[in-house]
Amino acid sequence: MSMSTWWIIAIVLGVLLAGVLLLVSGLRRRQAPRVRTIRQDEVGAYLELLLRRGYDAGVVALTLPDDERFVSVTKYYRSTEDTGLELDFPRAAWSERYYPGVRALLDRERHPGEVVKTPGGPVEEYLRVDCGRDVALATMLVLAILREVFGIPEGQAIVAELQQVAISDDMVSAG
Repeated sequence: MSMSTWWIIAIVLGVLLAGVLLLVSGLRRRQAPRVRTIRQDEVGAYLELLLRRGYDAGVVALTLPDDERFVSVTKYYRSTEDTGLELDFPRAAWSERYYPGVRALLDRERHPGEVVKTPGGPVEEYLRVDCGRDVALATMLVLAILREVFGIPEGQAIVAELQQVAISDDMVSAG
């Protein structure tokens, strides 16, 4: 092959590589920022964001800075009419001392949820409460777990980690 043929091949490969890199970076930018430190009074807004912009199985995990304790809320999308939020609390080594308090809180609030068994692994089971589209209920339960069960003060900042949450409303679909 001549030198000019090699240059043409190199240019075509360069253009293809640049296109792939732009596509990948564009897809990454279409996700909401993943981790933020927030005030507790912002929890409802993040759960609303999850409900509106989250994909099926999208998650907002709420943790304490430099702490393993967390509460997570997951979006489910079964159909346009059957979309909502589920609060999940694991029964694992770190959460064993909090698990009875979470169960008692859920019973007191008349939202006992269901116990979901998980075979093997570090999590034996978890409590799941289907909040449906009721963001206020999910927010109340999350804040009650953080404050009453974990004992964190009302003004303490928390960390919100978003997974599978789009940056704009029009991107959300079943997948």
